Amino acid sequence: MALQRWFGAMARKPLTPAWQSLIYRDPFDYPLRSLDEVKREVQQKPPIDLFKVTMSAFRDSDPKHTDPREPIVKVEVDMRNWHLTKLQKRRLAFLLGPRYVSHSNFFKVVSRQFNSKELNLQRCQDIISELYLESKRAP
Repeated sequence: MALQRWFGAMARKPLTPAWQSLIYRDPFDYPLRSLDEVKREVQQKPPIDLFKVTMSAFRDSDPKHTDPREPIVKVEVDMRNWHLTKLQKRRLAFLLGPRYVSHSNFFKVVSRQFNSKELNLQRCQDIISELYLESKRAP
């Protein structure tokens, strides 16, 4: 009986992982600005980035003890200080996909790719800067 429930549940789940799902083209028909132009604009007027970084910490009196938990880093970003136009906000919403919540000015980026928290934090910062530059390419 339990095996029937387990196999029934397995049959309902999709066999392809979420990261292998289809990626759709950019649906916007306007020409994008060049990346060099956007970088020059950002250098003249940089955004005020406000991040909320969450990392797990484990402290033990024994220095030989290692932390068995994964070094996951979660970064929550405030978009209000990015000074985006409506088209740029739409492009950012498209780039964020399911991470974007229309009634909130925050989005979260999570990294668990590396074995160190510092590298995962650097990866999150790289993702955020790429998202910012790509969203600013819209007119």
